[in-house]
Amino acid sequence: MVKKQVILILSLVIILTSNTYGADIIYRLTHGDQYALVLVTVEDVNENYIKVIVDKTLQGKKVEKVIKIFNDKDNFYWYIPKKGDYLVASIDKEKLNYKLKWGIFKVSSLNYKTLNIVESSLSSKDNAMFNFYINSGCRVNNFYLKEGKVFIKDKNQKRIEIYPKVSKDIHINNSKTLSIEKANEDKEYNFLVSGIVILSFVALLYSNRKKFYDRY
Repeated sequence: MVKKQVILILSLVIILTSNTYGADIIYRLTHGDQYALVLVTVEDVNENYIKVIVDKTLQGKKVEKVIKIFNDKDNFYWYIPKKGDYLVASIDKEKLNYKLKWGIFKVSSLNYKTLNIVESSLSSKDNAMFNFYINSGCRVNNFYLKEGKVFIKDKNQKRIEIYPKVSKDIHINNSKTLSIEKANEDKEYNFLVSGIVILSFVALLYSNRKKFYDRY
């Protein structure tokens, strides 16, 4: 009986989480899972933070004109920013400081309507979605996949393809992208395993408790 309960719990958890990998970061970037998404110019770079001038808050809460974005070993991914670079940065706020959330992306200009992402840790499909999201003023995020292509629907419900139509000057580092996705999957996996262990332990306790009361 206990084995059946554990198997049922494992099956439910696997089913519920099997589709979260891969699409997780792009969904979070385009659905407001950050304090702010900002368009900035890099003013200074050191090993602990980048100092930036904020041109526009694309999404989220408005931030100051000049801020420092702190990083840690899990952030900045593979792209190291340089002074004068234009970036789109996903940030969180901790007390008085800002820290990197889902990544930084080098872009071609400070015009959000026409800019292109030129350095990205995202996959080609996710990069196309994120670029389109930014160009739309962070209003369009109803993307869907079909037969390896990415589409949106306009206000008249007309289907519009946005991928694989990708700008030739976008640089994607696939090997780094894989390592980033693997790192994020590892975090999700550790959380998943912890959840499974806890749920299984609770199920065993409940079963043993029932047997104890049945005995007495």
